[in-house]
Amino acid sequence: MSARLLLSLVAATGVLGNGFLVAVALGARWRATDRRWLRHGPFRTVYRGLRSAALRYLLWWASWPHLVEHLVPRLTAPVMATPNVVVWRHGRATVSRFGVWTGPRSGDAVLVVHSVVTRPWILDLLPGRSVVGALVETGYDVYLLDWGDPRRDDATQQGFAGHATVLAEAVRQVAAHSATGRVHVVGYCMGATLALAAVGAWGPGPIASLVLVAPPYDWEVPGGTAGIVRRPAFMPVLALDGDSCIPAAYVRETFHLLRREVLKAAFARLMRRRDREFQTVAGALARWTWEQRRVPGALWFDVVDMIRGNTMLNGTLAVGDAPVDLSRVTIPTLIVVTDRDHIVPIASSLALTRAIPHAEVVRSPAGHVSMLMGKESRTVTVPALLEWLQVVG
Repeated sequence: MSARLLLSLVAATGVLGNGFLVAVALGARWRATDRRWLRHGPFRTVYRGLRSAALRYLLWWASWPHLVEHLVPRLTAPVMATPNVVVWRHGRATVSRFGVWTGPRSGDAVLVVHSVVTRPWILDLLPGRSVVGALVETGYDVYLLDWGDPRRDDATQQGFAGHATVLAEAVRQVAAHSATGRVHVVGYCMGATLALAAVGAWGPGPIASLVLVAPPYDWEVPGGTAGIVRRPAFMPVLALDGDSCIPAAYVRETFHLLRREVLKAAFARLMRRRDREFQTVAGALARWTWEQRRVPGALWFDVVDMIRGNTMLNGTLAVGDAPVDLSRVTIPTLIVVTDRDHIVPIASSLALTRAIPHAEVVRSPAGHVSMLMGKESRTVTVPALLEWLQVVG
């Protein structure tokens, strides 16, 4: 190990050590999610920027198995497999319409709502491994809501209620574009939770049906990301960067902390480096896994409060001034869960069946990601989704 590298590690470790001591001294205050912690100022910006840079530096070293993946040639083609065009913008959020047409189509529209912490490529990764592509090929007028990359202003303003408001407006825009004015909403992970909260707060409106894919609902179920957030030593303020956002490296390594399969995946790519089909899929997935996006601090604080208080299940969640009442979810609802979900435990999603008794359930033997792009997506998830939409449509 070079002297420069050793000094860098010692310096970064010192920054972390001092930060930990300060956090212990401040204790409960740093566990708080008061929006005042998101304010900007010269000292906070510089201090958080330096602290975040040091932590990202250590996370880069901790994630060294990714380097093995980068030594193997990976996919460099465009990340979205299906042609699309942006039809609506709201701040950093966009709604894209998929297909090669420009005019109205017959039939209902489908709005796919992605999660807020990753990029939407996983929903349209490759030909034959695309939820969006399967919907387009079936004849639906398909749209996708992408939350975009947050800026400094988003960190203080775009919380959970702000995202739900954008989703509701996106639904209205898609309904105006569609031939029938009816929209089927397919939400993935936190996108599903946001869609559920919007309907629970304001009613379905033009939403004809809900498909909730791996929706987090009961946060007290052991495991998953909620298990980390509920720990007494967890301090959400320490994750903020200079713009009061959560860095992408934190998001990425949190998922890897839950399931340490990076080295296994990298080894598989190395051993099967001459298998072109395998490399195409693995390369695209590796790129999606690595290129995460940061999260607005306001949304982060709201989600932490939601997890700690289990507010949606307890009936205390509100979107702005509107309380979320799941009895308003009277439209057809499908819940898609997986048996090997390490991010959202299956029991967390299935608890929704008690709040929405009429909801139907589809179970897949896949994982949180492979249910959308793995072999199970072609044999279970996508066929069940298309069949259900045909029935309710």
